[in-house]
Amino acid sequence: MSLSEKLRKLRDNRNWSQQTLADMMRMDRSTVSRYETGRSIPNYQTVIRFAEIYRVDKEYLLKELDHLQPKTEESGFIAKEGSLTNSFRQNLILKGLYWSFISCRPNGRLSM
Repeated sequence: MSLSEKLRKLRDNRNWSQQTLADMMRMDRSTVSRYETGRSIPNYQTVIRFAEIYRVDKEYLLKELDHLQPKTEESGFIAKEGSLTNSFRQNLILKGLYWSFISCRPNGRLSM
């Protein structure tokens, strides 16, 4: 079962609306919808918060997140300037890779 399916099932099992969950998570209802449909991937911290709110083991949700995240360790990874999404940037920060990634840019400027 995918992360989006798990998130939807957990919410449905509690008979919560997306708005109710969004209020608890302090996010927009549309963000909850994007996570549940798989159009967006929540960052690590958000997945941990979902686990806390749903009172499930964080590994139940995190193991799915690992499959969805881009592999930055692979050789040949190139990102076009300005192309990093906020969620991907947050995941780089969590992994301590963001500043080393920025420092490798040819012009050395932070124009993201």
